[in-house]
Amino acid sequence: MVRILFDENIDRRIIGGLRRRISGLDSLTVQEAGLRRRLDVEILAFAASEERVVITHDVNTLIKDAKERISAELPTLGVFIVPAQMPIGAAIEELHFALAASNPEDFYGTLTYVPL
Repeated sequence: MVRILFDENIDRRIIGGLRRRISGLDSLTVQEAGLRRRLDVEILAFAASEERVVITHDVNTLIKDAKERISAELPTLGVFIVPAQMPIGAAIEELHFALAASNPEDFYGTLTYVPL
């Protein structure tokens, strides 16, 4: 099963919805991991070391840093970018669909924009 790190800016309702929907979901928030207010490069490095996919609303800095990691061939399990204006239910549904039946290697080195 895919392990998740929720970025600091992700809507808490998405976190709660996914945790309720996916039994046994191994997920952490940036806050739970002790990474609050850390640089995106640090968050991405932590996610890679923990083999976690990052889920974020950050379409500015985190994506840029993720692209640089991927280009430099640094470990990057993957990043899901969810538009902040996307309805919460739709975001939960899309992420549930993408994550529930996937393997971690399915997303290695990818940036996935939601909706799929």
